[in-house]
Amino acid sequence: MIGSQAIRSLLLSLSVTIIVACGGSGSSSPGITVPVTVTLQAQTPDTSPAAGSIKSFTTAEGVRVDVQEGFLTVWSLELLQACDSSFFTRLPARLFEAVFPSAHAHADDSPTVIGTTRVLLLDQADGQLNAWGSFSPPPGDYCGLLLLLFPADEDAEDLPATPPLVGTTLYVAGQYTLPGAAPVAFTVNLPTRLRERGLTFPALLVLDAEQRAVTKTLSIAYDTWFDGIDFTQLDSTSVRNQLLENVRQSASVD
Repeated sequence: MIGSQAIRSLLLSLSVTIIVACGGSGSSSPGITVPVTVTLQAQTPDTSPAAGSIKSFTTAEGVRVDVQEGFLTVWSLELLQACDSSFFTRLPARLFEAVFPSAHAHADDSPTVIGTTRVLLLDQADGQLNAWGSFSPPPGDYCGLLLLLFPADEDAEDLPATPPLVGTTLYVAGQYTLPGAAPVAFTVNLPTRLRERGLTFPALLVLDAEQRAVTKTLSIAYDTWFDGIDFTQLDSTSVRNQLLENVRQSASVD
């Protein structure tokens, strides 16, 4: 039978071994972080917006669009390790949810989720980087982001005081000019919950002891939103659904 003194000696030896194996001093390795920035970036920049406009661009059909006010609500972002779901495909217009549910809970922040809802204002310069939050994921291989574009609620950050736009996902006000015609004022105010959008990274993001901090940038190509849109039918459900899909497809990540 092993005596009590022998047992105490054995336990002490094991404790010393464990402390040494874990680093002894109690120090830990720095955590992994993936900061995210969001920016507006036109595919075909227009460096001379019309007077009174914050953005000007020409659609694929040659329609001049001068935006005087606008914003897009980013509900949440999630860092993904699997990028083979339907969220990564182009959607038929019929799959859009035309009416936003009466309530939708915020996504909870987690190591792989940025759950703070924020409004991206169109009155900023192209390429301006907006710090959106940071992931703190465990080591692993990550392939992309899941982007949610839902209507703003009262807690959304950077929500303008006027006009009253709680419950809005996309708001754009300005004027369009058809070739050879006079400018026409328009307003788009959509309270629609867009289907989740999967965005794959150009290359697999490997996070480990050798690579602990990598910044990712989400870009929104706002000048593609109105491509293929019939401005004379902006109240049409099919036209609005096409606009929503254009907005969904305008996002990309580096």
